[in-house]
Amino acid sequence: MPESFGESAHHAVDWIGAVLAVLGLGALSFGLIWGGKFGFAQALGAGAIVVGMGALVAFVVAQTRVRAPMMPLSLFKSKNFAGANLLTVLLYAPLGGGTLFLPIIMIEVYGYSALAAGAALLPVVFLLATLSRWAGG
Repeated sequence: MPESFGESAHHAVDWIGAVLAVLGLGALSFGLIWGGKFGFAQALGAGAIVVGMGALVAFVVAQTRVRAPMMPLSLFKSKNFAGANLLTVLLYAPLGGGTLFLPIIMIEVYGYSALAAGAALLPVVFLLATLSRWAGG
């Protein structure tokens, strides 16, 4: 990897990639939230999702063409890098989904109060916070 810090570091900023990433992720998030609240047939929500997806595709294309990309796609040629990213997604997708849906299920299905559901999940939070310092290896 080229130097990323110090006097010999390359200091170019990928403004195109930054704008496309923010636009893509922001529009996609807005469209999913809007669609969940008002229905995905609404033009604003559906249009935001289309714009977000288009911006993310444009981000990937732009990363192949700019001089100093935010996310050099050549990194994915490494099996170790690609595999580590795949495993990270497979680990954190269920963890994120669990932390989102478990309190909702506890409140809506089992009748917990919001405070009780949060308190019931505190041991998980404390374990993650305490043990994460050793997660890096």
